[in-house]
This record gives sequence, structure tokens and C-alpha cells, in this order.
Amino acid sequence: MKKVMFMIPHLKGGGAERVLIDLLGRLDQKKFEITLIVLQHQGVYLDQIPAGINVQYLMKGSGWMYWLQSRIIKYFRKWYYRLKIKEQYDVEIAFLEGMATNLIAHSPNKASKKIAWIHTDMHKNHWTKNMFYPGDEARCYCHFDELIFVSNDSVAAFKDRFKQVDVSLRVIPNPVIPEQIIKKAEAFEVNYPRQTIVTIGRLNPQKGFDILIRAFAKIVERFEVDLVIVGEGPQRVELEKLIDSLQLSHCVKLLGYQENPYPYMKSANIFMSSSRTEGYPIVLLEALVLNKAIVATKITGNQEILNDGEAGLMCECSADGMVEVLSQILDGSFSIPMLEAKSAKLAAQFDIDEILYKIESIL
Repeated sequence: MKKVMFMIPHLKGGGAERVLIDLLGRLDQKKFEITLIVLQHQGVYLDQIPAGINVQYLMKGSGWMYWLQSRIIKYFRKWYYRLKIKEQYDVEIAFLEGMATNLIAHSPNKASKKIAWIHTDMHKNHWTKNMFYPGDEARCYCHFDELIFVSNDSVAAFKDRFKQVDVSLRVIPNPVIPEQIIKKAEAFEVNYPRQTIVTIGRLNPQKGFDILIRAFAKIVERFEVDLVIVGEGPQRVELEKLIDSLQLSHCVKLLGYQENPYPYMKSANIFMSSSRTEGYPIVLLEALVLNKAIVATKITGNQEILNDGEAGLMCECSADGMVEVLSQILDGSFSIPMLEAKSAKLAAQFDIDEILYKIESIL
């Protein structure tokens, strides 16, 4: 039985973290002895780790403790690995860019197969650059046997950013489990008083919620509609101030983190993705599974999932672009049932078993 180790910085409410939890629940534990190493003991998914997974936390606490850990890993990665990780694994996987990548790249275990998972567009969202010495991130990736990307666009962006990295590259889309999403969506009823647009994601600038709220200020001048934002994050106070300044408190709601967001998505009239940049947004796959009428910004990750508008409508990542396309749905120019049917058609092509087969074959 192969000993496989996954490493991730934390289990906060992001897409990659949720994908990892789902993946760990589907991998065959008769084939693999699986260990999950979480660098920081924090996150909303801590109590959702599947049974049978060995779990280790390298550090507890948050705030300055997390900052301290990131500095240690940046400057003393080999020492920190030897100090904290005692077991030997056949496969070591950095499931998120940054600290996990830096640690596993400097694993003293020469015999292990090393894999790095890249979930983001490194050209537009190079969020890890301050976690490495100048030029060191590329050298770290050269220590891996294989790099796995969630989309073709993320591969292209990586090649553009790190031209000197010459290792095996592979694309495996993030898996979604349709039956699980549908079951959760039916767990309880959500009754909206009028037409409602829902969006889901961590409250940070990448998700473009500030743009969406500004767009919504123009939309409510013409239509009776509400906006519900499901998620939590560092931009909450800023978004609350924006909602208040635009006098939208009666129609824009920040629901915070919801352990089960799917009933909120299922009951909405429209699902909106307002992101400025994405690698391969799992939430769009979930919206397709629930056959939602989708509007998404015209960025690489969204375009790849929706086949350039085969399902859903694409808009420019601007307030005016969002107003234009959302208004076309709200005024009836585009039929919601027609958009739902397009989502259902594309969702029917998902093959979770094929994706899991590819992942297990690599392991």
C-alpha cells in the first residue's frame, strides 16, 4: 500500500480546500494510506476531513503565528521540514501554491514522488511571489516530478511566468461530485421574497464583489431584485461600507460563511461569478450541476468551464458589463429556463470517475 501525503496551508473556506476534502473522501483507502498535513490548525473544513485520513497540524494559532510560520518556511524550509515531518512517504503532494510547495520541494526524502497542484492563474494572480526569495519559486518547482494544473489556461499562465521550469505538466480539472451537491442542495428550503441573484466565494478582491455591488446599485434602479453574497473573508468591512454608502442595505445581503451554501444557490434565479481572475472555479461547476442560469465574467477560468458561453452568459469584468448582461436576463431578453437548460446540458458531460481514475493513476 502506497503512503501518500497531501499538504495544504490551512482549511479555510476556499475552493481548493473544498476540492481537497471531497477528493480525500473519494480516494480508495484500500490502495493508499493517506496523510493530510495542514500547516495551520484553522479553517471551516477541519471537521469535514473524511474518516480514515491521518491528520497532522504543524502549528496552532493564527494571526502573527501564521505570519511567523510563513517566515520560517521561507528562510528555513529544510530545517522546518526535518523538525516537523518525521515519516517517509512514497508520494508527497503540495495541494496549494506557496508554503506547501516550498516545503515539499525541500523534502529530504529523495525517493518520494513529488507533485505540486496549481489552482490559480499565475500570470494574473501571482499571489505567492512574496513567499519565496527572488527567483526561488521557479527553482522550487524544478524539484517536483510532476505539476498538475486545473485548467489549460493555468498551464499557459504558468509557462509564461516560469519559462525555465522543465518538468512534466498535466491538466486534471477539479472534480465535483454531482450527487453530493444535489443532496446538499435539498437539505433545507430557502425562500427568497423576490427575484434573487446569488454569488458565493471568499470575500477578497479577487472575487470582484465590490464591482458587483456597484453594478447592483444601477440594476435596482430598474428592477426589483435582491443580491445575496455567501462567504466570509478579509474584505467584509470594506464591502459593508460600500453597501451602506450606496444605500443598498435593503437589497444586498452578506450572509457570511455557510457550511452548506447549495440551498441558497439552488433557490436563486441567477448565479453570478464576478471574479477578476480565476484558475478553475469549482463554484461554477457546482452551479452547472444545479442547472442554474449563470452570468460570469469573461476571464480565463470562467470561459474554460462555460465553453466560452456555451452555458451561461459572459460579461466584461466591469460594473457596466455586469449591468448590461444581468439586465438582459431581468428584462426577459434572455430566458432563465433556456439558460438553465444550457447548464444542464453541459453538466451532463461531467465524469467524476474519469477524473478520479487519472488522479489515482498518478499516485
